[in-house]
Amino acid sequence: KTLGIVDRMRFGSRAQRAEYDSKSTLWSLDTSRGSFTCNFLFLCTGYYQYDEGFVPDYPGVANFAGRLVHPMRWPADLDVTGKRVVVIGSGAT
Repeated sequence: KTLGIVDRMRFGSRAQRAEYDSKSTLWSLDTSRGSFTCNFLFLCTGYYQYDEGFVPDYPGVANFAGRLVHPMRWPADLDVTGKRVVVIGSGAT
């Protein structure tokens, strides 16, 4: 907001095509909200609610006797020394 760029940003759009033209040094975009050109392109994607975190329904999870920890809620006191640990996910967190 301080730099006045928020009004030039497009939120809630799905990028369908992005092409960079080195001669004009511009990006050409086709989005779910229309076509645009721009100097800078930041594709900010997300796949879950950041305040909750996504937890898939793993078959048999109710039978798991260990501790389940979501990376978004990693407890500071968690000690995994000498334990077998499995990390499942995209690595985005």
